[in-house]
Amino acid sequence: MTTPPGPGSADASTGELLRLTALAERLGGLDAREAEHHEQIGRQFREIADSLAAMQGLASTVAEQSAILAGLEGVDERLAALVRQYTGADSGDGDGESRVYRPGPPPPWWHMASDPALEQQVLALADGAGTAGHDGPAGDLADHIRRLGNWVTAVYLPGYGHLAEGLGPCWMHHPLCLYTLDWLCELWSVLYLNSRRTPATLAGQAEFQTRLLPAAAAQMEAETSDCGSHRTSAGQPGATRVMPLQAPVT
Repeated sequence: MTTPPGPGSADASTGELLRLTALAERLGGLDAREAEHHEQIGRQFREIADSLAAMQGLASTVAEQSAILAGLEGVDERLAALVRQYTGADSGDGDGESRVYRPGPPPPWWHMASDPALEQQVLALADGAGTAGHDGPAGDLADHIRRLGNWVTAVYLPGYGHLAEGLGPCWMHHPLCLYTLDWLCELWSVLYLNSRRTPATLAGQAEFQTRLLPAAAAQMEAETSDCGSHRTSAGQPGATRVMPLQAPVT
């Protein structure tokens, strides 16, 4: 015959069940914390892997940039050499010297056309009748006219034959001739006063003599043909003005 358990044994069983339940809850909490910890560690490993990949890509980029920089070494010297080549600054004469003509700013010939008093002052200065070293636009324009006169006498008249013969001696009284002779002189200087002649320069010389110069000479001959001056003194300063200037430029 079995004896039923007493009150003490029932309490002991209940206590064991409670302890087992508490232990199971603790184990569940530990499992949850371990799972979260493993997830954090996994995220950190993935971040480290991404950082390493980025560093490898950066290292590759740095290597490429270093190669590019190495290729750019001395580019400034090569660029300067190209500029000298295309501007004709490299004479190639072996003496280390070079000549490059660079045109200056255009003279304001329109000041003479708009101010008759200034025109007379400019012409007097250009003829040597005024004060030397005169300041202001009159002196500057007189210097430009003397420069054109020197070019006409030394280059244009003796060098361009029948084309130059049509230029009347009163050319300095005609703004059209001043404008024309100014760009003719500057363009001639660009084409002929450089140390080195390139194929482009050679083509420019041919264009200058066969197309531009004849057209300019014809314009100046038509402009000065009615003045009645003696052509044997063409290009000499101080010729008497016969044809008046046009209306002022506005």
